[in-house]
Amino acid sequence: SARQRRDATDSPVVGRRWQDVAVEDAEGWDRTVLADLARRRRQRRMAEMEWFEVLYKVYLSAFVAVFATLAVAGAIGDAALTPAQVSDAASRGPALLGRGGAVLLVVSVRGGLNGGPLALEDADVRHVLTAPVDRGRVLRRPAIQRIRAAMFTGIVPGAVAGLLVARRFPGNSARWVAAGAACGACCGALSVGSALLVHGLRLRRSPTTGLLVAVGGWQAWAASAGSPVPGPMDAFGHLALWPVDDGLWGAFALVIAEEAAY
Repeated sequence: SARQRRDATDSPVVGRRWQDVAVEDAEGWDRTVLADLARRRRQRRMAEMEWFEVLYKVYLSAFVAVFATLAVAGAIGDAALTPAQVSDAASRGPALLGRGGAVLLVVSVRGGLNGGPLALEDADVRHVLTAPVDRGRVLRRPAIQRIRAAMFTGIVPGAVAGLLVARRFPGNSARWVAAGAACGACCGALSVGSALLVHGLRLRRSPTTGLLVAVGGWQAWAASAGSPVPGPMDAFGHLALWPVDDGLWGAFALVIAEEAAY
Protein backbone atom coordinates (compact mmCIF):
# COMPACT_ATOMS: atom_id res chain seq x y z
CA SER A 1 0.00 0.00 0.00
CA ALA A 2 0.98 3.66 -0.22
CA ARG A 3 1.46 3.87 3.55
CA GLN A 4 3.78 0.87 3.56
CA ARG A 5 5.83 2.38 0.70
CA ARG A 6 6.06 5.67 2.59
CA ASP A 7 7.22 3.87 5.74
CA ALA A 8 9.80 1.99 3.74
CA THR A 9 11.08 5.22 2.21
CA ASP A 10 11.42 6.85 5.62
CA SER A 11 13.18 3.82 7.10
CA PRO A 12 16.93 4.18 7.79
CA VAL A 13 17.38 0.57 6.70
CA VAL A 14 16.19 0.92 3.12
CA GLY A 15 18.99 1.38 0.62
CA ARG A 16 21.71 0.82 3.17
CA ARG A 17 24.07 -2.10 3.49
CA TRP A 18 24.86 -3.56 6.91
CA GLN A 19 28.53 -2.87 6.30
CA ASP A 20 27.89 0.82 5.55
CA VAL A 21 25.66 1.19 8.58
CA ALA A 22 28.21 -0.33 10.94
CA VAL A 23 31.12 1.67 9.55
CA GLU A 24 29.42 5.07 9.62
CA ASP A 25 28.03 5.05 13.13
CA ALA A 26 28.14 1.70 14.92
CA GLU A 27 26.69 3.00 18.15
CA GLY A 28 23.73 4.92 16.72
CA TRP A 29 22.90 2.99 13.58
CA ASP A 30 22.93 -0.45 15.23
CA ARG A 31 20.26 0.62 17.65
CA THR A 32 18.18 2.32 14.95
CA VAL A 33 18.36 -0.58 12.52
CA LEU A 34 17.53 -3.22 15.10
CA ALA A 35 14.57 -1.21 16.39
CA ASP A 36 13.31 -0.69 12.85
CA LEU A 37 13.53 -4.38 11.98
CA ALA A 38 11.78 -5.36 15.20
CA ARG A 39 9.01 -2.83 14.55
CA ARG A 40 8.42 -4.14 11.03
CA ARG A 41 8.26 -7.77 12.17
CA ARG A 42 5.83 -6.79 14.91
CA GLN A 43 3.61 -4.97 12.39
CA ARG A 44 3.65 -8.00 10.10
CA ARG A 45 2.66 -10.32 12.95
CA MET A 46 -0.17 -8.00 13.97
CA ALA A 47 -1.44 -7.89 10.40
CA GLU A 48 -1.42 -11.68 10.08
CA MET A 49 -2.93 -12.33 13.51
CA GLU A 50 -6.29 -14.11 13.75
CA TRP A 51 -8.12 -12.11 16.41
CA PHE A 52 -10.85 -14.71 16.88
CA GLU A 53 -8.21 -17.31 17.74
CA VAL A 54 -6.55 -14.89 20.17
CA LEU A 55 -9.84 -14.15 21.93
CA TYR A 56 -10.57 -17.87 22.17
CA LYS A 57 -7.18 -18.52 23.79
CA VAL A 58 -7.77 -15.67 26.26
CA TYR A 59 -11.20 -17.06 27.12
CA LEU A 60 -9.83 -20.57 27.59
CA SER A 61 -6.95 -19.34 29.75
CA ALA A 62 -9.29 -17.28 31.92
CA PHE A 63 -11.62 -20.25 32.38
CA VAL A 64 -8.77 -22.52 33.45
CA ALA A 65 -7.39 -19.85 35.80
CA VAL A 66 -10.75 -19.30 37.50
CA PHE A 67 -11.35 -23.03 37.87
CA ALA A 68 -7.87 -23.58 39.33
CA THR A 69 -8.32 -20.67 41.75
CA LEU A 70 -11.64 -22.02 43.00
CA ALA A 71 -10.15 -25.50 43.43
CA VAL A 72 -7.16 -24.19 45.40
CA ALA A 73 -9.41 -21.95 47.51
CA GLY A 74 -11.56 -24.93 48.42
CA ALA A 75 -8.51 -26.98 49.35
CA ILE A 76 -7.02 -24.22 51.53
CA GLY A 77 -10.24 -23.41 53.37
CA ASP A 78 -10.97 -20.31 55.41
CA ALA A 79 -10.60 -21.46 59.02
CA ALA A 80 -8.18 -19.23 60.92
CA LEU A 81 -5.02 -20.89 62.18
CA THR A 82 -4.18 -21.02 65.85
CA PRO A 83 -1.15 -19.06 67.18
CA ALA A 84 0.76 -22.35 67.56
CA GLN A 85 0.07 -23.28 63.92
CA VAL A 86 1.13 -19.83 62.73
CA SER A 87 4.37 -20.09 64.71
CA ASP A 88 5.07 -23.53 63.28
CA ALA A 89 4.40 -22.29 59.73
CA ALA A 90 6.71 -19.32 60.25
CA SER A 91 9.53 -21.55 61.53
CA ARG A 92 9.26 -24.50 59.12
CA GLY A 93 7.48 -22.91 56.18
CA PRO A 94 10.48 -21.15 54.60
CA ALA A 95 12.47 -24.38 54.27
CA LEU A 96 9.49 -26.26 52.87
CA LEU A 97 8.74 -23.52 50.37
CA GLY A 98 12.44 -23.34 49.58
CA ARG A 99 12.25 -26.87 48.19
CA GLY A 100 10.03 -25.52 45.43
CA GLY A 101 12.61 -22.83 44.73
CA ALA A 102 15.35 -25.48 44.59
CA VAL A 103 13.33 -27.52 42.08
CA LEU A 104 12.76 -24.38 40.00
CA LEU A 105 16.49 -23.61 40.07
CA VAL A 106 17.41 -27.14 38.97
CA VAL A 107 14.95 -27.09 36.07
CA SER A 108 16.04 -23.62 34.96
CA VAL A 109 19.77 -24.37 35.09
CA ARG A 110 19.26 -27.62 33.20
CA GLY A 111 17.40 -25.66 30.55
CA GLY A 112 20.28 -23.20 30.35
CA LEU A 113 22.73 -26.06 29.88
CA ASN A 114 20.60 -27.31 26.99
CA GLY A 115 20.59 -23.96 25.19
CA GLY A 116 17.63 -22.12 26.75
CA PRO A 117 15.79 -20.00 27.55
CA LEU A 118 15.84 -17.69 24.51
CA ALA A 119 14.14 -18.66 21.26
CA LEU A 120 15.14 -16.21 18.55
CA GLU A 121 13.22 -15.59 15.37
CA ASP A 122 14.55 -16.90 12.06
CA ALA A 123 15.24 -13.36 10.85
CA ASP A 124 17.45 -12.66 13.86
CA VAL A 125 19.40 -15.88 13.42
CA ARG A 126 19.87 -15.68 9.66
CA HIS A 127 20.43 -11.96 9.18
CA VAL A 128 20.98 -9.99 12.38
CA LEU A 129 23.40 -12.34 14.15
CA THR A 130 25.46 -12.72 10.97
CA ALA A 131 25.68 -8.94 10.47
CA PRO A 132 28.54 -6.78 11.82
CA VAL A 133 26.58 -5.57 14.85
CA ASP A 134 27.09 -6.06 18.55
CA ARG A 135 25.55 -9.41 19.49
CA GLY A 136 25.05 -8.26 23.05
CA ARG A 137 22.76 -5.50 21.82
CA VAL A 138 20.88 -7.96 19.62
CA LEU A 139 20.29 -10.48 22.41
CA ARG A 140 19.70 -7.98 25.22
CA ARG A 141 16.23 -7.02 24.05
CA PRO A 142 14.75 -10.56 23.83
CA ALA A 143 16.46 -11.45 27.12
CA ILE A 144 14.85 -8.51 28.92
CA GLN A 145 11.50 -9.33 27.36
CA ARG A 146 11.83 -12.95 28.49
CA ILE A 147 12.66 -11.94 32.07
CA ARG A 148 9.81 -9.44 32.15
CA ALA A 149 7.33 -12.01 30.90
CA ALA A 150 8.52 -14.58 33.46
CA MET A 151 8.20 -12.07 36.29
CA PHE A 152 4.67 -11.15 35.24
CA THR A 153 3.80 -14.84 34.98
CA GLY A 154 4.96 -15.27 38.57
CA ILE A 155 3.32 -12.12 39.93
CA VAL A 156 -0.25 -13.10 39.05
CA PRO A 157 -0.38 -16.58 40.67
CA GLY A 158 1.74 -15.31 43.56
CA ALA A 159 -0.72 -12.51 44.31
CA VAL A 160 -3.66 -14.91 44.07
CA ALA A 161 -1.92 -17.37 46.40
CA GLY A 162 -1.26 -14.55 48.88
CA LEU A 163 -4.92 -13.55 48.80
CA LEU A 164 -6.02 -17.12 49.48
CA VAL A 165 -3.49 -17.64 52.28
CA ALA A 166 -4.61 -14.40 53.94
CA ARG A 167 -7.94 -16.07 54.70
CA ARG A 168 -6.26 -18.35 57.23
CA PHE A 169 -3.23 -16.39 58.42
CA PRO A 170 -3.35 -13.25 60.56
CA GLY A 171 -2.36 -9.92 59.11
CA ASN A 172 -3.48 -7.51 56.45
CA SER A 173 -4.57 -9.09 53.15
CA ALA A 174 -2.71 -6.44 51.18
CA ARG A 175 0.58 -7.48 52.80
CA TRP A 176 -0.02 -11.12 51.89
CA VAL A 177 -0.86 -10.20 48.31
CA ALA A 178 2.29 -8.05 48.08
CA ALA A 179 4.44 -10.82 49.58
CA GLY A 180 3.02 -13.42 47.21
CA ALA A 181 3.46 -11.16 44.19
CA ALA A 182 7.05 -10.33 45.19
CA CYS A 183 7.88 -14.00 45.69
CA GLY A 184 6.34 -14.90 42.32
CA ALA A 185 8.27 -12.14 40.56
CA CYS A 186 11.54 -13.27 42.18
CA CYS A 187 10.88 -16.87 41.14
CA GLY A 188 10.25 -15.77 37.56
CA ALA A 189 13.41 -13.66 37.48
CA LEU A 190 15.43 -16.48 39.04
CA SER A 191 14.19 -19.06 36.55
CA VAL A 192 15.11 -17.07 33.45
CA GLY A 193 18.12 -15.27 34.94
CA SER A 194 19.83 -18.44 36.12
CA ALA A 195 19.33 -20.11 32.73
CA LEU A 196 20.73 -17.07 30.92
CA LEU A 197 23.68 -16.92 33.30
CA VAL A 198 24.56 -20.58 32.87
CA HIS A 199 24.21 -20.43 29.11
CA GLY A 200 26.11 -17.14 28.80
CA LEU A 201 29.04 -18.35 30.91
CA ARG A 202 29.07 -21.68 29.03
CA LEU A 203 29.42 -23.67 32.22
CA ARG A 204 30.33 -27.31 31.88
CA ARG A 205 27.56 -29.82 32.43
CA SER A 206 29.25 -32.16 34.92
CA PRO A 207 30.34 -29.65 37.61
CA THR A 208 27.12 -27.68 37.23
CA THR A 209 25.03 -30.81 37.71
CA GLY A 210 27.07 -31.70 40.78
CA LEU A 211 26.46 -28.23 42.22
CA LEU A 212 22.72 -28.58 41.59
CA VAL A 213 22.68 -31.92 43.39
CA ALA A 214 24.46 -30.32 46.34
CA VAL A 215 22.01 -27.42 46.48
CA GLY A 216 19.00 -29.73 46.21
CA GLY A 217 20.33 -32.07 48.90
CA TRP A 218 21.15 -29.18 51.21
CA GLN A 219 17.66 -27.73 50.80
CA ALA A 220 16.02 -31.13 51.37
CA TRP A 221 18.06 -31.60 54.55
CA ALA A 222 17.12 -28.10 55.74
CA ALA A 223 13.43 -28.88 55.19
CA SER A 224 13.62 -32.00 57.35
CA ALA A 225 12.36 -31.77 60.91
CA GLY A 226 14.90 -30.58 63.44
CA SER A 227 17.49 -29.23 60.96
CA PRO A 228 19.45 -26.40 62.62
CA VAL A 229 20.97 -25.09 59.35
CA PRO A 230 18.93 -22.92 56.94
CA GLY A 231 18.77 -23.97 53.32
CA PRO A 232 20.15 -21.99 50.38
CA MET A 233 16.66 -21.31 49.02
CA ASP A 234 14.97 -20.48 52.34
CA ALA A 235 15.02 -16.79 51.44
CA PHE A 236 12.18 -17.30 48.96
CA GLY A 237 10.10 -18.98 51.64
CA HIS A 238 10.82 -16.12 54.05
CA LEU A 239 9.71 -13.67 51.37
CA ALA A 240 6.43 -15.51 50.83
CA LEU A 241 5.78 -15.58 54.61
CA TRP A 242 6.99 -12.05 55.25
CA PRO A 243 3.75 -10.89 57.00
CA VAL A 244 4.38 -13.40 59.82
CA ASP A 245 8.18 -13.50 59.53
CA ASP A 246 10.08 -10.97 61.62
CA GLY A 247 13.44 -11.63 59.97
CA LEU A 248 15.08 -9.99 57.00
CA TRP A 249 15.82 -13.21 55.12
CA GLY A 250 13.21 -12.34 52.52
CA ALA A 251 15.37 -9.44 51.35
CA PHE A 252 18.01 -11.94 50.24
CA ALA A 253 15.52 -13.43 47.77
CA LEU A 254 15.15 -10.00 46.15
CA VAL A 255 18.93 -9.66 45.91
CA ILE A 256 19.40 -13.17 44.48
CA ALA A 257 16.68 -12.70 41.88
CA GLU A 258 17.99 -9.25 40.90
CA GLU A 259 21.56 -10.50 40.49
CA ALA A 260 20.41 -13.52 38.47
CA ALA A 261 18.27 -11.35 36.19
CA TYR A 262 21.06 -8.76 35.80
